[in-house]
Amino acid sequence: MAGFMVFIGGRDAQQRLERVVSSGTYAAKLRPLVAKPGGGLRFGAPHEGTFADYSTAQPGDSVFFFSNRVIYGVGRLVALGRGPALLNYPGASEPRRLGYSKVRELMLLDEGAASMNQRWLFTFVPDPAFFRQGVVSTPVET
Repeated sequence: MAGFMVFIGGRDAQQRLERVVSSGTYAAKLRPLVAKPGGGLRFGAPHEGTFADYSTAQPGDSVFFFSNRVIYGVGRLVALGRGPALLNYPGASEPRRLGYSKVRELMLLDEGAASMNQRWLFTFVPDPAFFRQGVVSTPVET
């Protein structure tokens, strides 16, 4: 069984963490696509690594959510359809830009126009729990 560490940062980290946990869905916010020399677009290494993580996720894998060096909970990936990882919208795994207005009605997770950079998502349930205050570890003296 694998485990995934999910970092949620930024000014609105606490609010986003609460949205993620209450919805049971998480989608990494990826940077925009990279321009290819000579024209066109391509995925960068961060995109490819994220897609590799999502494509290897299996139901039952653990997912740990943390922010500001505090763990806020552990979840277990669950399958919706063929697995816990899903395309957020049709064409999300292709290196092309689609207009938000064209796919908005088809998105599984819509957090506004920025959701165009949330190409894949996974679904989870608390296992064992999530904590509003988080869990801070205390160093152990040896």
